Amino acid sequence: MPDIDPIIQAQFAQRRGVIGEVLVWVQARNRQSGQPESIGIWSGDDDQDFVIGGSSRTYFGPAVTKISLVRSVVGLNVVYHTVEIPAFTQEARQLLIQYDAHQAGVEVHVAAFDIDSGALLAAPIRMIKGTLQEAPQNIGERGSRDGDIKLKIASNARKLHLGVPLYKSLEALAQVDPNDRGREYVEVVEDWVVPWGES
Repeated sequence: MPDIDPIIQAQFAQRRGVIGEVLVWVQARNRQSGQPESIGIWSGDDDQDFVIGGSSRTYFGPAVTKISLVRSVVGLNVVYHTVEIPAFTQEARQLLIQYDAHQAGVEVHVAAFDIDSGALLAAPIRMIKGTLQEAPQNIGERGSRDGDIKLKIASNARKLHLGVPLYKSLEALAQVDPNDRGREYVEVVEDWVVPWGES
């Protein structure tokens, strides 16, 4: 469970409510240059800068419409979360067309604002950290602007379920250990005749 700032806890204690907004930060790659590119979107009404981890990030809004229930589990189970964004915004086009967002790193924070003044109460709290697995689009009917994109985010435990890619050729094994001759005869072994039970 994340640490909650005492200022936010004090507003919770008043039982009058808190304005909560969702911030999504995606670290993708530029399709043209291959260089890392980041974009921030949030559920707030306008673009805003937030200081997260000691650095300032710009989040564009409104660009987040819905988020699934945030769950946290103990162990190696992979948890999936869904964030819905409008399909026809400039930020959505930038994220999915200009950038290559497949397997991109994603952070989801929650920002709490004062219910009276609307001022940010404390630094946003990170709730999800993972990778973008899918981004199916629901365009809707022709001429409609009601489409959405569901960003499916897998928790970082997903990385522990991936195997290590290793080419099983003699050359690949020799790069690890020049004395490894374990696959020296792999191309001809199928032609060998092994006489079982003969004297």
